[in-house]
Amino acid sequence: MIETANYRLTYTGNDANTEFEYKWPITSASEVLITHIDADGVESEWVDGVDCTVHGVGSNTEADWYIASTDPLPSGQRLVLTPNFELTQETDFGRRPFDPDTHETAFDKLTLLIQQLQEEIDRCVKLEVGSDDTTTEVLTNLSEIQRDCAASETAAATSETNAATSATAASASATSASGSATAAAASATSASGSATTSATQAGNASTLATAAGNSATAAAASETAASGSASSASTSATAAAGSASEASDSADAAAASAASVNIEAGPVAGDMLYYDGNQWKRLAKGTAGQKLQINSGATAPEWATSGGFTSPLTTKGDTHVFGASDDRLPIGTDGQILTAASSETLGMKWDDVPTELPSSPSQGDIIYYDGSAWTKLAKGTAGQKLQINSGATAPEWATESSGTSFIHFAHKVANTTNGIVENLSSSWATCSINTEVADPASLASVSSNVITLAAGTYRFRVHTVVTQTSAYVSLRLRKTNGTAATLGVGGGHLQGPTSFEGRFTLTESSTIELQQISPGGSGGYTYWNGGNTGEDIYIRHVVFEKE
Repeated sequence: MIETANYRLTYTGNDANTEFEYKWPITSASEVLITHIDADGVESEWVDGVDCTVHGVGSNTEADWYIASTDPLPSGQRLVLTPNFELTQETDFGRRPFDPDTHETAFDKLTLLIQQLQEEIDRCVKLEVGSDDTTTEVLTNLSEIQRDCAASETAAATSETNAATSATAASASATSASGSATAAAASATSASGSATTSATQAGNASTLATAAGNSATAAAASETAASGSASSASTSATAAAGSASEASDSADAAAASAASVNIEAGPVAGDMLYYDGNQWKRLAKGTAGQKLQINSGATAPEWATSGGFTSPLTTKGDTHVFGASDDRLPIGTDGQILTAASSETLGMKWDDVPTELPSSPSQGDIIYYDGSAWTKLAKGTAGQKLQINSGATAPEWATESSGTSFIHFAHKVANTTNGIVENLSSSWATCSINTEVADPASLASVSSNVITLAAGTYRFRVHTVVTQTSAYVSLRLRKTNGTAATLGVGGGHLQGPTSFEGRFTLTESSTIELQQISPGGSGGYTYWNGGNTGEDIYIRHVVFEKE
């Protein structure tokens, strides 16, 4: 008997344990899969007789079910034991009597196979029930997301480099502008000094005429120089303004580049970038085992813990059903039955057994629903099997047939009769057949000396016993309905047993008669029971065997 829904067993090393139990009977050591996980998470399969010894093969005693290793399992390492049965069903129930142990062993194996497969399914990535995607599409989408994230990370790095370059250019432009402004100020000071010198020399012109002339000339030259210096200063100022504008544009470009990627400080290995519709943003790496998925608003990727299937069941006897989604139908009360109910949210409900059941049941009767009400099916006879009828509308009891079917009819004479006389005539007359001796498949019946036989191909044998006759007699087996046909003929001067046999095919259910005639005229013959009146006797036999 399978007493738990999961036979996956995990053991953690403690530097002491060398024996580890499993919980199911096995007939081979290979029916326990032993998976070893080292401290780095690397898995390997332990082999019986090499890495460990599997005990309890062929034993029904749970105390014998364990594996043993030579050395203790170290701390930080694990063993996982799971069923590992071949996906076969090798129990041949045949037609032998019901053996509970054989059935339970077979059903236990099938249950363990289901659990073995379920344990593997639980470790698989599964789509939601309502998903129309295929696994290939999902894996392709994940690969595309991974490639997009890698491309985004590269673009972000390029943008960061461009921003740094723009900032450097802006700083250089600002420095150049500052230098140009300083040069302009110096030129302006020089121009002011030259003008002062010209005024002084002009004031001294009345005293020193020659010197005044020379000073005037010098003053004119100084004025020209001053004008050139002023023009130079204006040009330098314009250049400084241009450099400042360039610096501002470079700073704006750097700011724009920096703003296009929102890279928070302190990225770590495994972080990713995604575009939120306006700018690239950093997505911090998830935790171990999480999967990348699109969020509920379908606007951005997110890391999520994928727990696989989570059962909604909480209580013994709960039923897993689907309403709008996977859901739990709580167990009903004792004696209730589960019925379909389209008006219910979950589509099913627990209900009391209908009180309007067929009346006057007998021991062994069963009930079934005929589409409108519960109907009684009377118990069958010993050995019959329950099957669905030919119209697939209801169950019925039927006798299970084997390769061939043996049918035996005879004419039986009571033990109180010491003999029986039958008269003959020159026309065919029906012989007496009054007893169905054997018909296990219910293929035939007899009434008023007429045998009714189902369609099929048959071998037959006719045998009669006679002790005295006064005329020649012939016998024939004849089909009398539809297109009449003689199926076999035998006979002669009957001074003892007479037999004949043959083979025929009926395309429909037919009536069969054993007939007799005296070609030479009327006469009679007598059957005797040998003077022994203690038992009934059979004076003629007709045997069929359906192929």
